[in-house]
Amino acid sequence: MVERQVKMDFGSRELKYLDVTGQKVILPFTCHGVSTLQQAGQERRAVVRLAKTVKLATYTRSVVQMKVDAEDGTTGVFLPKPTSKRHLLIAPTIDTVKDGKVSVVVLNVEGRREKLPAREALGTWIPTDADMQILSLNGELERDRVAKWVDALKKDVARPLQDEDKLDIGDMEAADKDLVIALLRQYAGIVVKKPGCPLLAKVNVEHHINTGNTAPIMQRRRRHAVSENLLVDKEVDDMLSNQVIEPGEGAWGFPVVIVRKKDGSVRFCIDYRSLNAVTVKDVYPLPRVDETLEALHGSQRFTSLDLHSGYWQLGVAKEDRAKTAFTTRHGLFQFLRMHFGLCNAPSTLQRLMDCVLRGLTWICCLVYLDDVVIITKGTVAQHVVELAVVLERLAEAGLSLKASKFSFATTKMEYLGHDLTPDGIQPTDRLIKAIVDFPRPEDDVQVRRFVVLAGYYRRFVPDFGAKMSPLTSLLRKGTEWSWSAPQEGDFTWAKAWLSQKPVLIYPDYRLPFKVTTDASKTGLVAVLSQDQGHGDQPVAYASKVNSPTLSNYSISELECLAVVWAVRLFRPHLYGRRFSIVTDHIALKWLMTGREPAGRLHRWSLTLQEYDFDIQYRLGKENHVADALSRGPVPVTGERADDGDRPADDPVIGLQDVQSVTEEKVAAVNMQYAAEPMHGSKPEAQSDEIDVDVDGECDPSCRST
Repeated sequence: MVERQVKMDFGSRELKYLDVTGQKVILPFTCHGVSTLQQAGQERRAVVRLAKTVKLATYTRSVVQMKVDAEDGTTGVFLPKPTSKRHLLIAPTIDTVKDGKVSVVVLNVEGRREKLPAREALGTWIPTDADMQILSLNGELERDRVAKWVDALKKDVARPLQDEDKLDIGDMEAADKDLVIALLRQYAGIVVKKPGCPLLAKVNVEHHINTGNTAPIMQRRRRHAVSENLLVDKEVDDMLSNQVIEPGEGAWGFPVVIVRKKDGSVRFCIDYRSLNAVTVKDVYPLPRVDETLEALHGSQRFTSLDLHSGYWQLGVAKEDRAKTAFTTRHGLFQFLRMHFGLCNAPSTLQRLMDCVLRGLTWICCLVYLDDVVIITKGTVAQHVVELAVVLERLAEAGLSLKASKFSFATTKMEYLGHDLTPDGIQPTDRLIKAIVDFPRPEDDVQVRRFVVLAGYYRRFVPDFGAKMSPLTSLLRKGTEWSWSAPQEGDFTWAKAWLSQKPVLIYPDYRLPFKVTTDASKTGLVAVLSQDQGHGDQPVAYASKVNSPTLSNYSISELECLAVVWAVRLFRPHLYGRRFSIVTDHIALKWLMTGREPAGRLHRWSLTLQEYDFDIQYRLGKENHVADALSRGPVPVTGERADDGDRPADDPVIGLQDVQSVTEEKVAAVNMQYAAEPMHGSKPEAQSDEIDVDVDGECDPSCRST
């Protein structure tokens, strides 16, 4: 018999253990024993107080000692009491008394320090009964069981799904495709579209609207055209019949707004701007897009699931429904279900999805609001097993899916504005077309729209900040509108580069990274790259336009600053791992070995000491990529720091030459990644290796700046 260590986390209600393959398995559970303990008599309860004063740093997890009036060896449950310090999360804990104390986990989830005084009462302690046990498991999600069940599906004959032949299923063998369809048939209850609105989720998550002590807001109803009144009446009738809204009463009320789409159709909306302005914002975090995309390394196939009217599968708390009221010519109505126009609606939806898929996210699936992506680094059969695990969770939560937006086991998929493939990430065709077809801006509003649109893909564009500086300069307060050659050149350059659909590889955290930097008087550039067996390939580009103050730095200081800035920027990839810094300036060697660096150089030196890296010095003419990026084909206004490769007064490129030059530029930079000098090992004489020991995590508040 093989013994395994199983961890019971009462804070998240999860069992955690490693299976026979070493893979982490997380099973959610319901512990009915705890709910009965909460009703235990006062004679069995004991107040739990802090053993000593505790100082909690920002964004930390701390284990604190609590005094309890119970005999040593007594096992019990600590139940935290509500606290006004909402940024502190205290975990319900089961522990055994030792030396009159128990250990409790406290999380400080905000950017401010906290001090808890000794003897402060944080909760109660209740001894457990000998017969306390876990009575039920929420979803048997062990992969072995699911794999056997999926294998049995091949022999099962279920009723075909509605519009089954229209499902988007990737290219695969007929047997694998039949397996995918057989699995979906088992979950017809959440896949097949039913008339009306989907049912509410079975998860205890509701939308709350905290307006503090703000007086109720009532706005005058707006008058609509006769045809628009008919649309409003129909929408209200449909929502009443589907129990989305109900007749309202109270002091709150907001007007209906009819929004006309580009295709000529109209959308029924509520003007909640004044309500959102007084609502306390929910800071529940949405996943970072860059972190989500980088978690896809090694994925061979992708499945995308989308909720059917995801916002309407969540209810509004009863005490807050009156705040959602809207006015029509037929009276006042309020929402029973969450409306997408409420400012905290995305945070509530993300909280729901994280709750439903806890233990699976970042392992076999990624979740961004109502979009779920299942990722697998193995065969189609393994992918189907992961899909079954996710569908099981969604079915348990009572969530309904929209089959028309499904994409099953494909090798290319659009997600969050990017095309995902096994080889890497690309900008999606739809948004690239919007950028390429963007008309020449005629005012600063249109310039801002273009810069924001193109900026979504700035990690794909080398030296984006410097290249966009002639455009962004038009957005500065007091700047007179003037569209000239520099603006036209960079506007065309951005379109040309993105139209090539550059590819960034997924980072592989088992392999070392390389950071290549360069600097000029105009800006700083950096490339994060990795060799995954096909030569050095880019993971991300980064750039920064220098402020007037930074432009006064010497070139040696700018080269050092470029390294410090790049390392800070790519910290999530680099911290705790050994990596290489490639620079074409010897100044960094002096920065790390100088005996008495002063002022900002000293601070920069201290900043780099928490990283473990070696320095690779490479001549500018050999540092192809970074050197090319910092000296782009379309010059920007202002003085540049040049080392003789081109004169400082190099004329602006004519507009007729921009397109051809940028195409050559795109090809040239891509060629540099395949060039042998970029990947070859450098001579020992050009290297200066510095070892920096990194012991544990560093509190951000203690870092030098």
